[in-house]
Amino acid sequence: MILAPAASLAVALALAPAVLAGPPTHQPSAPLEPLEFAPGEMCEDGLIQDVTSARMRTSEFVLRDGTIREVTRGSATSVLINTSTGERFEAQGGGRFSLEFRTDGSLVADASGVVFTWYYPGDPSELGPGAWVVMGNVHEAYDPDGTLVEATFNGRAVNACGLVGA
Repeated sequence: MILAPAASLAVALALAPAVLAGPPTHQPSAPLEPLEFAPGEMCEDGLIQDVTSARMRTSEFVLRDGTIREVTRGSATSVLINTSTGERFEAQGGGRFSLEFRTDGSLVADASGVVFTWYYPGDPSELGPGAWVVMGNVHEAYDPDGTLVEATFNGRAVNACGLVGA
């Protein structure tokens, strides 16, 4: 199970060589830092999301228009922890997430698999505010200033707070 930060969603990467500015690069993915939410921020209790082990690789594609696309694929073990009670939810699995850094400064994020995502009140998300574990696909789009402008999903979404009694 990959519980990835908000920018995780499925993009078909049928890139014809003619649209690439150069050959893609491939490397092991950097470790992900734990995410910690204070009590009341996402759940009544505090919540930590941590990737405890991962076997992921990231490929970077630079397109002729200057857009940079990073695609991460692999498997991981992730855990959600209620900071008040210590209750845990752990899962293993695989997934894929793609970040597309566009030349205008905007960002498109797509993820598939088991995805951890979160939204604040007022965010334009189909899921609404809170922390979520989505089994399926998540799509997010951000303005050049970093403002979330769209968040959609397909599949099944479970409230992460409920998984650990937070």
